[in-house]
Amino acid sequence: MRECLIYLTHLDNQNMEYIMLDKLGKQMDGSEWSWNNLNKLCWAMGSISGAMSEEDEKRFLVTVIKELLSLTEMKRGKDNKAVVASNIMYAHPCFQPTKLFLYFVKVHCGPVPTLPQGTLEVPEDGREQAL
Repeated sequence: MRECLIYLTHLDNQNMEYIMLDKLGKQMDGSEWSWNNLNKLCWAMGSISGAMSEEDEKRFLVTVIKELLSLTEMKRGKDNKAVVASNIMYAHPCFQPTKLFLYFVKVHCGPVPTLPQGTLEVPEDGREQAL
């Protein structure tokens, strides 16, 4: 599926961007709101990362992130907010999971205590050292 989305983006990235932003707009207005729909849409947005020119991708991602942050504020309930926030990570793979983890802790458990620098960071050497 990812390859198909990449090929379609290469054929007409403006149309792909329009379709995805239109679908995101439907999440915003509630006409197609569901956790499943949002998960699929954000996965699709993240899967085309690198298929657009750098300038187009930056503009697209800024729009997507702004909309998702706005959707996070619009939704009621901790679970809805957490689902929307988690999809920010799908939208672009470069977002740091540690910040997202801290957001979930804050949303579901209350204020986050100050942690020593590096507590939640994964070593650059790889996963083996983290275990």
